[in-house]
Amino acid sequence: MFKSYRTIFLFIVLIGLVGCSHLSQSSEKDKEVNADDEQDPDVAEVLNKDKKKSDSTAASGNSGANAESEGSDNEKLKHKLNSTVKQIHTFMSEEQDTHDWFMLEEEHPNKFKKELNRIKQPLSAFIADSALKEQAQTLLKVYSCYCDNYFIYEPKDTKISFEVTEKTDDMFKAETITLDDGYGTGWTNKWAFKKENDEWKLSNYDYVLPDEEPLQLTYEDLEDAYDDPETEESEAIKFLEYIDIEDIRHLVIQRENKDIEIYNTNTGVMNYTAMEEYAHND
Repeated sequence: MFKSYRTIFLFIVLIGLVGCSHLSQSSEKDKEVNADDEQDPDVAEVLNKDKKKSDSTAASGNSGANAESEGSDNEKLKHKLNSTVKQIHTFMSEEQDTHDWFMLEEEHPNKFKKELNRIKQPLSAFIADSALKEQAQTLLKVYSCYCDNYFIYEPKDTKISFEVTEKTDDMFKAETITLDDGYGTGWTNKWAFKKENDEWKLSNYDYVLPDEEPLQLTYEDLEDAYDDPETEESEAIKFLEYIDIEDIRHLVIQRENKDIEIYNTNTGVMNYTAMEEYAHND
């Protein structure tokens, strides 16, 4: 009887030893697996740096692509502004040539109203409904007065320092600057467009004089100033320097014909006296 108990006891102990041996082997294998998962610190650092570099490169690529896309969009909007203003004036010039508009409002007010109603429909292709009546009236006054009493935007006002200041899916606002062209000052143009029937149309125009908003003219701005919006031809200019005249910053450039031009960076006015002195000293 005792031998039977002893035999059973030994059998139980043997089973326990085999189980412990198996658990021990499993534990060792787990340690080896875990050890394989744990990277060498130097290798981990290199891989981490590579990942960061890859992430940075991807982010940089996305940023570059976004900037390129934004630049392309802005070029399209600039072209839209220029083409819209050009088409408006082309239409008005053709109408002026084929109709007797001389002193129309002053001498024939009833005919002025009829002509105003007539031109609104074709102008609606370029001007938003909300601005159509006011814009058409101003345009007709300009083209029938033959005088300097009225001011209206022109294609030359669209080309310098174009900058989009606000944009959504159905509107955008932009600014350009105009250099002095006989008015005694330059100014900042403020444009607004809205989308109607999936077409961008002019919805507002205003201008601000330099005493309220200085132009802060740069050489990059002047690079566009010598582009002809009518012929789309351009002239290369050369930057010479910035100089201070009576504590006002002036920009000195040289044109292709070697003429020197000096601009007041606040007003966009050329300083002819300074130009003569600069050319003489040169």
